[in-house]
Amino acid sequence: MNTWTAKILEMIAKGASTVSVYTEIALMYESRHQGLRCSMLELDGDTLLHGGAPSYQRHIAMLFTVLRMVLISALAAPQLILASRTG
Repeated sequence: MNTWTAKILEMIAKGASTVSVYTEIALMYESRHQGLRCSMLELDGDTLLHGGAPSYQRHIAMLFTVLRMVLISALAAPQLILASRTG
């Protein structure tokens, strides 16, 4: 196990916030793969939540909020989505 992985496991064991754990995981993957940008999403029931994206600017969090609203609308009125695809 490498040092970074050990640090993340220690954060989890000590009860660090999910956002800080997600951020650390994203930074670890970004450091291993040059040019990669990592975003962590969390599914809470039928809600998609922004978990962490340390290398993205704040507007990406707003995009996830909009996507959530679209998904909720699609689940609430699937006939509208089907109608728009066929018509």
